[in-house]
Amino acid sequence: MKKVLLLSTLLLSFVFVYAQDKTMPVELNDSQAASVAKVLRQHNIMINFCGCCDRSTPEYIQIKKVTVESNQVIVVGTNIVTNKEFNNIVDAVKTWVPLVVNGQIKQIDCVAVKAGINCDPCTVLAAPRGEVADKVLSIEKDGLLDYNGGNRSVEKPVAKPNKVKDLNVKEAKSTVIKDNKRTPLPNNGLEFKEPKRSHSSEIIKPQNK
Repeated sequence: MKKVLLLSTLLLSFVFVYAQDKTMPVELNDSQAASVAKVLRQHNIMINFCGCCDRSTPEYIQIKKVTVESNQVIVVGTNIVTNKEFNNIVDAVKTWVPLVVNGQIKQIDCVAVKAGINCDPCTVLAAPRGEVADKVLSIEKDGLLDYNGGNRSVEKPVAKPNKVKDLNVKEAKSTVIKDNKRTPLPNNGLEFKEPKRSHSSEIIKPQNK
């Protein structure tokens, strides 16, 4: 009987420690922290949710800024439901982002899994519904974040103006100056002849009638 009680106690202790370990924040190295930050910067919305906890309510945060300090990823944002400011170190396993396909939220992905970190988020987070889903979708589709924070739209390439020769100025010149010497410009085989001017040495006097 004592052996059974001892075995049960050890088993319960193991389960408790295992469960506690899953809810503890995941420590990241340099590469992992950079990968987590990269995933978050590709989204405008993140969800705080502990899938390994007994009770956890999703928090929907509009991301305004993502930074990495000492292998810790810090997110500054706003809770879209309560409008409270958010400025915390995030746990990648407890952080989720929406996957939008064809204008709809297809699924919610764990950031740690997307960043290639070997972990177990314990559950699959369902996509939001109703007014919250509409708000998440609207914010998520509104451009991306830059590395300094702040929202930006996807920039469209700006067409560069064509370099057009000023025919009235450049081609009107018959010579170019190079090394203080005048060099004739090419004329494409056309010879330019200056019109002859008549120079008469005789002065025609008016005749007196």
